[in-house]
Amino acid sequence: NKINEQLALQRKDLDKNYQISVDKADSLLAIEEFTAAQGQYNLALTLKPGESYPKTKLTEIDAHFATQRRAFEENYANMIAKADSLFDAQQYMSSREQYEFALTIRPDDAYPQQRIMDIEKELTLIAKREKLDNEYQTLIAEGDKLFSAGHYDLATSKYKEAQAIKSMDDYPQKRIEEIQQLLLNAAAQKELDENYSKQVLLAARLFNEDKLEDAKMAYQNALELKSYEPLPQQKIEEIDSIIDARIRQAEIDAIYQVHLRKGDSLLNLQAYADAIAAYEEAIRIKPSGKEALANMEQAKTLKTNREREIARQETFDNAIRNGDMLFEEKSYELAKVEFEKALAAKSSEKYPQQKIVEIDDILERLAAERQQRYDEAITKADVYFTQGNYKDALIEYKIARSIKPEESYPNAKIAESEKIIEEELKVIRGQYDVVIAEADNLYNSKIYDKAIQSYQQARSMLPDEPYPVEMIKKITKYLDDNAITDIVKERIVINSEVTERFEFDPIPVNVRKSNYVLVKARNLTNQSFKMIFSYGGDNGKNGGFVVQVPQDEEMNDFIIRVGNQYKWFAEDNNWMSIYSQNGDIEISIFRITTSN
Repeated sequence: NKINEQLALQRKDLDKNYQISVDKADSLLAIEEFTAAQGQYNLALTLKPGESYPKTKLTEIDAHFATQRRAFEENYANMIAKADSLFDAQQYMSSREQYEFALTIRPDDAYPQQRIMDIEKELTLIAKREKLDNEYQTLIAEGDKLFSAGHYDLATSKYKEAQAIKSMDDYPQKRIEEIQQLLLNAAAQKELDENYSKQVLLAARLFNEDKLEDAKMAYQNALELKSYEPLPQQKIEEIDSIIDARIRQAEIDAIYQVHLRKGDSLLNLQAYADAIAAYEEAIRIKPSGKEALANMEQAKTLKTNREREIARQETFDNAIRNGDMLFEEKSYELAKVEFEKALAAKSSEKYPQQKIVEIDDILERLAAERQQRYDEAITKADVYFTQGNYKDALIEYKIARSIKPEESYPNAKIAESEKIIEEELKVIRGQYDVVIAEADNLYNSKIYDKAIQSYQQARSMLPDEPYPVEMIKKITKYLDDNAITDIVKERIVINSEVTERFEFDPIPVNVRKSNYVLVKARNLTNQSFKMIFSYGGDNGKNGGFVVQVPQDEEMNDFIIRVGNQYKWFAEDNNWMSIYSQNGDIEISIFRITTSN
């Protein structure tokens, strides 16, 4: 709100304030106060968003910080030493900036984290001392004003409050003694009654205006005037109750602001995943926090854009690599398709353009073979198209077009294939969004096994999308972090048609309903098969579940929600067995965990 008020005042004289901000920023930049300069340039942009000069300077500052980070990475110890020197010189803000940069290089280093906490403590102490000095001077001024107005009891109260802050200062005591001398006369009683009435009326007015602290002070003044009157004490208790409720809300808002500022800081550092986590924590604390919700959406958008840029770069690199390989193999048409794919991913790159020109020259020299190769490509493409294999058909039509660009048929079929693929992709994208929404709901409801199934389904629909993989890793890490007991800690192999039984201590009753079984396993057989799990106690088998092992050589995570089985949470189960049906399986982790 203070920032908004300041911006509103500045806009009254927009050009002047804009130039003031730019001049300040230039001065700060000249003395290498980059962070402060960055704030002034941002303020200038807020006043005049279309101006290019602040944007240029902000780009320079960003480049400076990037260079500084690289330099810090190369000499981390010097950076810490510089931060320590600034700390010893009590230059806490500059010192904290150095430590925070150090954490961007080594986030897990406890030393800069501790020093930042020490700085916060020092700044808090400085703020407290300044606050006490301000409070003391305010109380003295208020006491003097009340003394001059003849409100001696109220003035005495102020001086006593000032004494409580600075007991060694003799000025409040002198004023109190002076007031006591004045109040010895008989007229003081009449003044006392009048002052009491005034304070009660003032307090009532302030209370109605929602100026609670001032109202409480007025009632306290009235109570000091007439300690035997019940009304002031009753109203003070009522005000304290209201203030306590507001303080609790303020504490919630303060914690919310901490996570919000953390998210904003991480967002500025382009640490989008961490920023989203900080905003999610802020929203958990204060679900109505509109700013956190808006900033989290921005972070998600930026994160998605970055991932798409990375995907474009990967597409470009893969296409260049494939194109070069095919070029060496003299598969010029296929190589040209790859180089065209690379050029579509990054149209400003010169290399694929050069290779396409080179291939076109080669193909021109091979013109005698063009028709045969063209017919073969068209035949393959038509077969693929008829079979509904539009992606491979599109590749062959593009090969045919690269052989004979003047032919209209390949272009028509390419357009038709691309339209069909685009329509199919839209349908798949719609289905993907529905599955992701369902998975997110299951995740938020802590039904992790079904959430993972939905995320895996979404991944199979759009394999290039990173979000389902990230969420699966996030759930697996969460369950890893909340492990209760490890049934298998070292890698073992269970052969086909063999049952292995494992003993463990019964799980505490209070966490059984939230239990999951986490298994990391790899298929050692070239076929899909089932793992059959059983569990029980001293009295025999109580239940079980079945897991389908896919036909691949990857280490797969299997998460089974066992806490919803009655026999699991109602009985003291102390063993679990695995039967590998028609296949050998390697198990690296077999763990019981909880979803909190």
